[in-house]
Amino acid sequence: NRFMGESITVAGLLAGRDILDALAPIDAGEFVVIPGEALSRLDGIFVDGLSPDDLSRRLARPVYPSGRTMLEFFKLLTARSSPTIALVNGPHL
Repeated sequence: NRFMGESITVAGLLAGRDILDALAPIDAGEFVVIPGEALSRLDGIFVDGLSPDDLSRRLARPVYPSGRTMLEFFKLLTARSSPTIALVNGPHL
């Protein structure tokens, strides 16, 4: 988490720019799943003002919030039939 500092490790404070920086050098698959907790419940943006649509345009692939529950997350995955996806919340961030 470069935006808030390396000691900040919660998904709710993950910046969109950090996600872009982490995924730029790799093949991010056909779509990207981001932590739903990283988005404001009020306006649906990251702490740095970027939106999932901003990420989608810059990564040239769909970007989906994971949902707030495991059920929502698995519904998202089963609704998308893709052999390759990038789950953003790994140790590379």
